[in-house]
Amino acid sequence: MPMPLTLQGTIVTNGKEKRLGGNLFELNLEGYQLFLLDVPVNVRKNEKSGEAGTAVVRELTFKNGKTTIVYDLESLHSVN
Repeated sequence: MPMPLTLQGTIVTNGKEKRLGGNLFELNLEGYQLFLLDVPVNVRKNEKSGEAGTAVVRELTFKNGKTTIVYDLESLHSVN
Protein backbone atom coordinates (compact mmCIF):
# COMPACT_ATOMS: atom_id res chain seq x y z
CA MET A 1 0.00 0.00 0.00
CA PRO A 2 1.50 3.39 -0.97
CA MET A 3 2.17 5.97 1.72
CA PRO A 4 1.13 9.50 0.66
CA LEU A 5 3.86 12.03 1.41
CA THR A 6 3.81 15.77 0.78
CA LEU A 7 6.92 17.97 0.68
CA GLN A 8 6.23 21.34 2.33
CA GLY A 9 8.23 24.55 1.94
CA THR A 10 5.93 26.64 4.15
CA ILE A 11 4.38 26.08 7.57
CA VAL A 12 0.62 26.81 7.55
CA THR A 13 -0.66 26.91 11.15
CA ASN A 14 -4.41 27.54 10.75
CA GLY A 15 -4.30 28.67 14.39
CA LYS A 16 -3.53 25.12 15.62
CA GLU A 17 0.02 25.72 16.85
CA LYS A 18 0.81 25.16 20.52
CA ARG A 19 3.49 27.19 22.31
CA LEU A 20 5.98 24.97 24.14
CA GLY A 21 7.87 27.89 25.65
CA GLY A 22 9.74 30.93 24.42
CA ASN A 23 9.65 30.90 20.61
CA LEU A 24 9.25 27.10 20.35
CA PHE A 25 5.96 25.80 18.92
CA GLU A 26 4.42 22.40 18.13
CA LEU A 27 2.01 21.77 15.26
CA ASN A 28 0.12 18.54 14.53
CA LEU A 29 -0.88 17.96 10.91
CA GLU A 30 -2.97 15.35 9.12
CA GLY A 31 -1.12 12.99 6.78
CA TYR A 32 2.60 12.62 6.26
CA GLN A 33 4.23 15.95 5.45
CA LEU A 34 7.95 16.39 5.00
CA PHE A 35 9.59 19.70 5.98
CA LEU A 36 13.13 20.97 5.59
CA LEU A 37 15.02 20.72 8.89
CA ASP A 38 17.30 23.44 10.29
CA VAL A 39 16.56 25.77 7.35
CA PRO A 40 14.42 28.95 7.59
CA VAL A 41 10.95 28.52 6.05
CA ASN A 42 7.98 30.88 5.79
CA VAL A 43 5.10 30.70 8.27
CA ARG A 44 1.54 31.56 7.26
CA LYS A 45 -1.60 31.72 9.38
CA ASN A 46 -3.65 30.10 6.58
CA GLU A 47 -3.31 29.11 2.91
CA LYS A 48 -4.42 32.51 1.58
CA SER A 49 -2.70 34.82 4.07
CA GLY A 50 0.59 36.55 3.51
CA GLU A 51 3.80 35.55 5.19
CA ALA A 52 3.49 35.97 8.98
CA GLY A 53 7.09 35.15 9.87
CA THR A 54 10.04 32.81 9.52
CA ALA A 55 10.71 29.61 11.44
CA VAL A 56 13.19 26.74 11.58
CA VAL A 57 11.82 23.21 11.97
CA ARG A 58 13.81 21.46 14.71
CA GLU A 59 11.90 18.16 15.02
CA LEU A 60 9.73 16.10 12.67
CA THR A 61 7.73 13.04 13.75
CA PHE A 62 5.51 10.69 11.71
CA LYS A 63 3.03 8.52 13.61
CA ASN A 64 -0.38 7.00 12.89
CA GLY A 65 -0.94 8.93 9.66
CA LYS A 66 -0.06 12.27 11.25
CA THR A 67 2.92 14.61 11.25
CA THR A 68 4.13 16.56 14.28
CA ILE A 69 6.63 19.36 13.86
CA VAL A 70 8.41 21.40 16.49
CA TYR A 71 9.63 24.71 15.17
CA ASP A 72 11.49 27.75 16.44
CA LEU A 73 9.85 31.01 15.37
CA GLU A 74 12.78 33.21 14.40
CA SER A 75 10.97 36.32 13.18
CA LEU A 76 7.42 37.64 13.23
CA HIS A 77 6.31 40.23 10.67
CA SER A 78 3.14 41.30 12.48
CA VAL A 79 1.43 40.65 15.80
CA ASN A 80 -2.04 40.56 14.20
